[in-house]
Amino acid sequence: MRYSDFKMVEAADPDANDPRGRDQRDDPNAPVDAGLKAGPPYPQDQVVAVKALQTRLEKLGYSVGSTGIDGKYGPRTARAVAAFKKDNNITATAGSTVTPQELTVLKTAKSVKSPTPTGNEGAGGGSSSYDLPPLSDRDDIQGAVNAVLELIRRVEARGHYDIRNGSSRNPAILSMTVAEVQQHQRTWRSWPGSASAAIGAYQYTQDTLTSYIKKMGVNANTQKFDPAFQDRLAIFDMRDRSKLDSWLNGSISDEKFVNELSQVWAAIPNDTNQSAYRGVANNRKGINYTAAVNIVRTIRTGIA
Repeated sequence: MRYSDFKMVEAADPDANDPRGRDQRDDPNAPVDAGLKAGPPYPQDQVVAVKALQTRLEKLGYSVGSTGIDGKYGPRTARAVAAFKKDNNITATAGSTVTPQELTVLKTAKSVKSPTPTGNEGAGGGSSSYDLPPLSDRDDIQGAVNAVLELIRRVEARGHYDIRNGSSRNPAILSMTVAEVQQHQRTWRSWPGSASAAIGAYQYTQDTLTSYIKKMGVNANTQKFDPAFQDRLAIFDMRDRSKLDSWLNGSISDEKFVNELSQVWAAIPNDTNQSAYRGVANNRKGINYTAAVNIVRTIRTGIA
């Protein structure tokens, strides 16, 4: 869609599209009740309303891109809106429009297990390696991605999202923001030689987590470290470091893909049937290489 196709809602009252009134317009958490449409242009009198929209989308797991909560309802925010609408069966309008009724749904919506990728997860705005195109929403592709995520979760964290250092569970992690998790990671480390605790279903250390939230354009102070975000993080990581897209389209073999995964996740062995991180902290393989390849191959057969 061309930028020229986006139009702002016309309003006789300059505050008509900011439902909070002049005394609330500096509060980014104030509710948004007026309909919005994507720009450019990006009128100053709608900045706070759009920031509230973007903040809510991020909290629900829909990335608005590396520009973050900037108050501009542009193409990236439109993609996040479209992903939210898809997951909530809102079909009447596109991502370039949010009606008052849809804003009401947005304010009360619950996070879904696997939010539809917005295509902004890789919109790094700098290095082209982070400017990833939207992942296909085909059922077979989404099913394959979710199955690979399940494999990684099982060998890294016994299938749980609240795992700390590969063993102990801490449900409080899931209600923390990413920033709060990062603050705890240094003190939670439990193995000699480890710089920080490995956290969550995909066992991210502090440095890696910090790097990837920056690449993804995530606001660590508002984004919860919940299952939906953890899945989104791992999908981005697989696309960035493990050649997920190449495996999905058949450009690399199942064996190659498992080897690529092994360079990121220590519990998945490489073709020597050993963890690539063996001897570092307490890292060890959680599955045999042949078994991992067979699982990936079975998943691959489900892709049309």
